Amino acid sequence: MKKVFKTCLMMFLVVFVMFSAACMKESKNISKNDLKTNSISNSSKGNQKSVYKKENSEVKEINENENNSLNSKSEEEKKEVQDKKEANSKDKTDKENKTSNNAISKKDTNSSISKNSNNLPKDIKNKVVKKAENEKEKTFTLIIGKNLKGYTGKKKETLVTKNIKIQSKKSAMTCLRENSKMQEKGGFIFEINGIHNIYPIPASKKTEEQKSMGVMGIDWFIYLNGKKTPVGANDVYPKEGDVLLFDFHEWDKREFSSSSY
Repeated sequence: MKKVFKTCLMMFLVVFVMFSAACMKESKNISKNDLKTNSISNSSKGNQKSVYKKENSEVKEINENENNSLNSKSEEEKKEVQDKKEANSKDKTDKENKTSNNAISKKDTNSSISKNSNNLPKDIKNKVVKKAENEKEKTFTLIIGKNLKGYTGKKKETLVTKNIKIQSKKSAMTCLRENSKMQEKGGFIFEINGIHNIYPIPASKKTEEQKSMGVMGIDWFIYLNGKKTPVGANDVYPKEGDVLLFDFHEWDKREFSSSSY
């Protein structure tokens, strides 16, 4: 019995030792595989870091190139704006110098004519002076107003005042057309700068004041040097120094009398 027990014990020990040896071998294989996996993982991480580093470097380089391009473009735009400013300043200076030179030249010419004419005979001197005066710009004054010549007590208003150069064959109508927004029909002016005549004034629209004063209409009238013209604007030709007035005011039957001219 003891012999059998010893035999079984020996067999158990052998089996245990073999099992332990197998477990140790398997553990070593697992450890080797883990080391290999870790090595591969570390290598992969190193490669990823290298790729990321390279990508970051490329992105940084692209950004730097874009910034340099934008800075270069900004400098070019600034230079272009500065060049334009300098060109405009130069043009303005040239114009001012030209105007100044023309004024000086004109003044010197008039002075020279006056000085030189003193040494001429009287008849020739008068011709020279007259010619110089004729060469000066001749103008007349155009005035557009309301109630400046009216007689119903309304408030006087001057709407436009202009000095206009006299040109041959230009009537008062043409000058008015060139210097205002007006409407006319058959030589009769019925609107200037949006102010329209009213004739006849409907009885229903007349004020009590207009009824009591016998106002018949509100129209545009033409005055040359303070006097109402007996003809229309197409037949009035302003001369140097004239004052041409287009006045808008109420009127009554007195406008038909000869004393109104």
